[in-house]
Amino acid sequence: MSGSDPYRIQLLTILSARSQEAIDRLRELAQGGSAPASRALLSAGLLARSDWIAVGRAARIQVQEMLADARGENGSVRHATYVSDPLHDLTLSAFHTRDNKLWKLVTDALAAGTLATGHLKQTLDFLVINFDETPSHVQKRLRSLAPSLTHGAEFFGQESAFSAAVEALSVASGAYDNDKSLDAILEMRRGDPEAFSKYVSIWPSPHRLAFLICMAFDGDSSVRSRAIYQLVRLPESSGMVPSEVSRILASAITEDDGCLLAYAVAQALGESTPVDFESVKELLAKHPSALVRRALNVPL
Repeated sequence: MSGSDPYRIQLLTILSARSQEAIDRLRELAQGGSAPASRALLSAGLLARSDWIAVGRAARIQVQEMLADARGENGSVRHATYVSDPLHDLTLSAFHTRDNKLWKLVTDALAAGTLATGHLKQTLDFLVINFDETPSHVQKRLRSLAPSLTHGAEFFGQESAFSAAVEALSVASGAYDNDKSLDAILEMRRGDPEAFSKYVSIWPSPHRLAFLICMAFDGDSSVRSRAIYQLVRLPESSGMVPSEVSRILASAITEDDGCLLAYAVAQALGESTPVDFESVKELLAKHPSALVRRALNVPL
């Protein structure tokens, strides 16, 4: 079987929980350039620098192919779809290894203006949320690129999402001054409430906490879940008082008819959060939805 055989990769991923031999084989395949194997390392929770380098090596090849296809270097313009997102994988690898060559390819790919919206959106989202943790030279280039970022083909229904992500990166990077940032955020609120609830947390304003609380009780379940996720992840330096936010979270969870909002809270709390909302975790641990309890890492 070849190193790209998906069944072989899946079997090795399952075995990696108990077998060092399976881990070693995955690493061997990943270092040989197998993108599925490098992704499997991450799925198995293997996050050594060498593993991230393997992810970056495989993703770099795919991103270079994507750029060549988008430029029509083989006679026609193509925008292929992938099982994973190569540019996002490359960005994750650059972020975790701080490798300058990988970062250059990330920013060059964004600057090209030829990749499809579906090949850019996840990377833009990651850069918006993690902008402050990127190297200073990357921040400088993103600040320069952000306001004029464009794309090639549009994947169905992703134009507004792409535009919102570009505006959010312009705000997060400081490419917009305070007045222009306010205009961008308020326009997002008018035109795309879901994007607003997702990105308002990166707005350096004392008003973002109040906005998120209001959006956590919006009539649209997608908007509510986006806002509540960001609310859980706000640091105390944002002006939030943990005891007050705990009551707001509990109220939002108990008043909500479905499980999407509760799932968003559980997902956020299952990750590393600035504040440990123990009373909210206790409430979610008793939630009737197994999906919610699983996101909180509660035994089913």
